[in-house]
Amino acid sequence: MSRTFTEFRNNKLITLQIVLLIGLIILLRVAGLGYSNFQGDEILTLCRWSHYDSPGQFTAYLLGQRKGPLQFLITCAFSIFDPTFSSEFALRLPFAIANLMAVVCLFCLVYHLFTFEVAMYASFLFAVNGIFIAFARIVQYQSFVLLGGLSGLLALTLALKYEKWRVTGLYVALISTAISLLAHFDAAFFLSPLVVLILHWWMRFRNEPEFARLRGHFIAAVLLSSFLVLAFYIPYALHLGPFQLEYWENRFTRDSTNFLRLFQFYNPGPVLWLGLSWVVLGLTRIRNSLNGHVLLAWLLPPLIFMTLIFKESLTHAYTYLLPLLIVAGMGIDAMIGWISSLFQGKSLRIAQAVVLFIFLMFSYLSYELFIDHDPEYPWSPKRVLGMELDGGFVVGTFGFPYSREWRDIGRWFEGLQTNEDVIVVTNEKRQFVSFYLPTSVGNRYRYSLPEFSEEIRAPHGLYILIVQRPQSWMNQLWGLHLDEWHDQFVPLHDFVNEDREIVASVYFLTQEQIETEFH
Repeated sequence: MSRTFTEFRNNKLITLQIVLLIGLIILLRVAGLGYSNFQGDEILTLCRWSHYDSPGQFTAYLLGQRKGPLQFLITCAFSIFDPTFSSEFALRLPFAIANLMAVVCLFCLVYHLFTFEVAMYASFLFAVNGIFIAFARIVQYQSFVLLGGLSGLLALTLALKYEKWRVTGLYVALISTAISLLAHFDAAFFLSPLVVLILHWWMRFRNEPEFARLRGHFIAAVLLSSFLVLAFYIPYALHLGPFQLEYWENRFTRDSTNFLRLFQFYNPGPVLWLGLSWVVLGLTRIRNSLNGHVLLAWLLPPLIFMTLIFKESLTHAYTYLLPLLIVAGMGIDAMIGWISSLFQGKSLRIAQAVVLFIFLMFSYLSYELFIDHDPEYPWSPKRVLGMELDGGFVVGTFGFPYSREWRDIGRWFEGLQTNEDVIVVTNEKRQFVSFYLPTSVGNRYRYSLPEFSEEIRAPHGLYILIVQRPQSWMNQLWGLHLDEWHDQFVPLHDFVNEDREIVASVYFLTQEQIETEFH
């Protein structure tokens, strides 16, 4: 099954696969990208340049984060042109494009290391996998980690194979990897396959007449990429505080993540079991060769670290999921080859068509979960392909469709005619309130309290903002279920979505009502 691209020029099925792959990559990453409000961690990445009086203040902000600076630099640059982050679509688009380009890099990398078929199957698995689609649809570092790491491995592979890439590939590989490291520590797991490629590059060219020149370029590329990384991470290490240290300590000591359950949450139905069967078959195809060395160096370090050491890995397990997709692609190729040799005739085309149909089912499932919002999964149960998906709460949930008309809510509060302090209590996460509600009118205090607190003092009354199916998964407030608020009190305003469904309501309670109903 080790054919080349040239052999497929007249193969209509392969042409169809390429067209579908490109279409699915774009559709699943861009369609409806602006539908959802900014979600939890997305809001934490939003950085406004206007908030910093000097470069020193901005540097201190970057050094105080729990990850690399790249995502904050991107949002801060965006804020120069749009200080209010008025468009979720526009801000998410660079991250979606980075994710899209990462799929292209994966295809090219696997094609040059393995075969066209394995590259096609691995790229389909990447393109339709719910976890990577979720990464593409949020303002978060993962897509740039993937793009930087994959482009680095691809450039070094090209440097091994083609003379015109021999020098350029070194610089692109090491600088891309450095950028990936500046996005997040997860990129460290691209270093082991990168080292394997560098060792093969060194062994291959060390006896060449021009090796002295190549070695000089290699040293220059290493120094340049090291400077880019260390210029940030040395000051970062010197400024580590409890905020970062306690966070990472908790990740090592909390309960271990059940990644199989998490994977099924983003990819329900038969995706997991088909994928595992392909992985098992693919593992039998790994050989003592360049591609085998790269794959094992890419897979084993994150697999061991994320499963045995870094207990609360959550979706950071994508660091070993990505090379597993390549193994699964090898398994699909082996399965099709076995079927072809067993049944002869047109069985090859039939097997390829069946696999393509499976990919289309996976992509339809992902479309229903991440783009279609009638109803919104996982906040509401959903029926897809005959499966009843219950949804519900899973730690680390992100990237799913979620619109509660927060911009309308913000405009409503902006229009309040009052000189008094505005106290807002809500069942939703604090991040939404702090971002979407206005700060320019008076002094505004915001609370997110599931239980009634005797410490609340509201002599001028307070506003209760009830959000239906919230990301906090807090379906009651002060002992009342969300529906009971609508039955017991008259809302000042109901906010409805495009389907005329009430997604949020705001109430006003006087001090007397608070004392009567809740004390």
